Amino acid sequence: YFRAHLAHVQLVSVDNSAILVQLSRTWFQIPAHWPVIIAAAHEHLHASADKFDITLCDIFSGGAHALCLYDADFYAAAAQRLNSAGVLALNLSPISDHDLLDILIALRAHFAHVMLSNVSKHGNVVLLASNQSPVDDAQLLQRARLRRDSLGMDLRECMQQFTRLAPLGD
Repeated sequence: YFRAHLAHVQLVSVDNSAILVQLSRTWFQIPAHWPVIIAAAHEHLHASADKFDITLCDIFSGGAHALCLYDADFYAAAAQRLNSAGVLALNLSPISDHDLLDILIALRAHFAHVMLSNVSKHGNVVLLASNQSPVDDAQLLQRARLRRDSLGMDLRECMQQFTRLAPLGD
């Protein structure tokens, strides 16, 4: 998707399984020159000096969340790796409300602003976290409308599903 619709965006992928990376290159036509770092996400965030506009996390260990998602140090490193207006996006599949709450407690120690969407069709929860206040809903929908053609999808309905959690520190 990113290569097709956002070719101008510089991406770095991180995965802790060389076998999974090789399978992805084979089955999803990921080019050999595409940068993929073989490391655990939390290790890469701690070791990297790079800054990012967005960090996408879809981290599972078997059928469960990786332990780093319950660790405030992981979110401290993620916050340090983001530019001042950067966003951390998490795709989660919590087994209970308590499970989600444990992740949110660790996350909120380092991110003042969080938006949450329950993707009910799939059982997923998506979190968007930042230390900069997000734009208001009207601006967010306007941006989604303007990018509809370049992204190949209309994100307005998706963005309306997000709930803003009360900001911390404002």
